[in-house]
Amino acid sequence: MIRVNQELTFSIIPLIAREELKTIVKRIQPGRRASAKEGKSISHAHPLLVSEEIFQKANMIHSKCWRLPTIKYKKLSNPLAGILLCELCGYSMLYQPRKDRPNPQVRCVQPSCKGIQKGASLALVE
Repeated sequence: MIRVNQELTFSIIPLIAREELKTIVKRIQPGRRASAKEGKSISHAHPLLVSEEIFQKANMIHSKCWRLPTIKYKKLSNPLAGILLCELCGYSMLYQPRKDRPNPQVRCVQPSCKGIQKGASLALVE
């Protein structure tokens, strides 16, 4: 803001008036996903680096290689991690040590199993 003869002159007004400097600000709304009409999908916008059949074959090989979801440098607290599944919903059971109980438990923490399945002692399951 510049004062010239007691009159306010804004030096930024000419910049704002320029059409090429105008931008649109998009705000992210939580819980809202953009519809297909809002975005553009352009297929084959650039040449393929790998042929479609090689991609499908590599994807098939990759999906067959299942590994236990563990971190190598951490000690495994639950030896059945990723192997023990809930009978009702099929999700992985969670190891829950309790300070107020002598034996740790293995439980399903999915809301759909709440009240139906209580869990089991880890010593019984092993």
